[in-house]
Amino acid sequence: IAGTVGIWSETYQGSITICFPKNTFLAIMNELLGENYQEISSEIESGAGEIMNIVFGYAKVVLNNQGHDLRMAIPGVVTGSNLKVSQQGQC
Repeated sequence: IAGTVGIWSETYQGSITICFPKNTFLAIMNELLGENYQEISSEIESGAGEIMNIVFGYAKVVLNNQGHDLRMAIPGVVTGSNLKVSQQGQC
């Protein structure tokens, strides 16, 4: 499972993705929610987007304090076996 979010500023456009192996994601969600989920279900998959929101939210504050003026979109979630995330763009 992966949480992903688009980010942009006047000089930058891209995305950030955090990927979790199934067992790692389940351990995090079980700890956060005080439950014992054994499988990734629609009930908890939005947690990947929320984790992305938390991580990038903190990073955005630091980067914007450095003058980057980053903005972000609503996070998305990708699920499936053997996920491969690849990025193409200009450098």
